[in-house]
Amino acid sequence: MARTSGYSYPAKSMALRNLNAIKALAAGNETGDVLTRAHRAHLVYIIEEGLDDY
Repeated sequence: MARTSGYSYPAKSMALRNLNAIKALAAGNETGDVLTRAHRAHLVYIIEEGLDDY
């Protein structure tokens, strides 16, 4: 999320909350086949990289 976006502060706060919720769900669930686990790991990676830029 860019710091100088046109989105309001509450909208950015909710986006951050939702990303953290998705990250927690994906990181905490080890069920499924290898493709599902790889997809979840990739989601966590993308979210972490995006939050690092914030």
